[in-house]
This record gives sequence, structure tokens and C-alpha cells, in this order.
Amino acid sequence: MGYMTDFSGALELPGLKESDFAKLDSILTNHRCGLSPDEIILEKTDIGYQIRICGVWKNYHEELENLVRAVVRRFPRAVSGRIEACGEDRSDNWALEASEGKVKLITYQLALASEVVIFDSKEGGRKK
Repeated sequence: MGYMTDFSGALELPGLKESDFAKLDSILTNHRCGLSPDEIILEKTDIGYQIRICGVWKNYHEELENLVRAVVRRFPRAVSGRIEACGEDRSDNWALEASEGKVKLITYQLALASEVVIFDSKEGGRKK
């Protein structure tokens, strides 16, 4: 089956009008990256539109990047949001963040920042 990644998040597009729906739908159709309609959902909201992404599929950040980049390229002032990805390996966690006409790839690294002994049985349970 291959390596799978779990995706969740949304892009908010406030201020867009009904006439923008066809443009958004076209972008999603052209950049769907094999996603089903249940995994990438375009919804009308009280203030515009929202693209929700949720699901587990075989995908790499470049494919999702192309989708987000296409939406931001078409509506640079309107898009904000974050899509998080969690791969099968603990170290494979990243996010795409859209705001102010930019798309950022955020990679998370697991690192040991500090080590504090909070219990030591040799010391009778006292904190060192």
C-alpha cells in the first residue's frame, strides 16, 4: 500500500463572492492530487469560502503545496490557514501555512531541548 500521511486543516477565503466559486472549484479539480471529494471539501461560509482538507492518503508535501500555491496565486489577499500533516514516521510532521500572499512549509523536528530529573528512586523519591 505504501507510505501514508494524515492531513487535516483548512484554508479560509473570507470576502470571496459566489462568482469566485467556479474559479476555486477549477483550481481544486486541476490540483486534486488524487484526493476524493470527501477529503478536500469546498464550502460556502457566512463570510466567504473554506477549503477543508482531511484524510489519509499517499502524498508528499510537493503535491499539496501545488494545490495551496494555486489557491494563493489566484486569491493572494484572501487566503489564510494551515494544513498539518503527520506521516507514519514520528519525524515526518509538517505543515503548510498560507497568509499574506505567502505559502510556508513548516517542518517540525523532534529534539531534546532539556533534561530534568523529576524523580529518582535512589534518592528516596526526592527531586534532585
